[in-house]
Amino acid sequence: MDGLEKEITHYLAKVSQSGMNADMSILHTGLLHAANDLERISDHADNIADLAHIAIEGDISFSPEAMEELREMYQLVLEVFEAAVQSVRDHNTALIPKVKALEAQIDAKEEALRDAHIKRLKEGRCNAESGVVFLDIISNFERIGDHSNNVSHLTQGKL
Repeated sequence: MDGLEKEITHYLAKVSQSGMNADMSILHTGLLHAANDLERISDHADNIADLAHIAIEGDISFSPEAMEELREMYQLVLEVFEAAVQSVRDHNTALIPKVKALEAQIDAKEEALRDAHIKRLKEGRCNAESGVVFLDIISNFERIGDHSNNVSHLTQGKL
């Protein structure tokens, strides 16, 4: 994605050298921001893959409860990302409230999962090593939600 973002940015820089009206200029700037947000999403996905590798290699396991929480958050993140991309692809501004609501749910979910994790730690139902990986995963999920929300702004022409 780093290379793709660089190519998109290079292309958009060339396009910007031609005359643009105000609407095209706003769209152009939005495309630059969206390319950066998509690249950041890929960085967070890489981080999650690295954390999964660390868990596998380190024989780190999660409680069934934590695994279910991760699945639930993943589903929210997948849904917000798909809605954001669809909003831009189809120029569907009606999806923007859905994206915003999902992103808010992701923020609330991250906070609730952090609290649940701390409770499990205090009760001795998980260890610090798995806890660090768990917290890093949910943090990366939350950031994907933020960047997905940013991508959907392109549909409205907001930056």
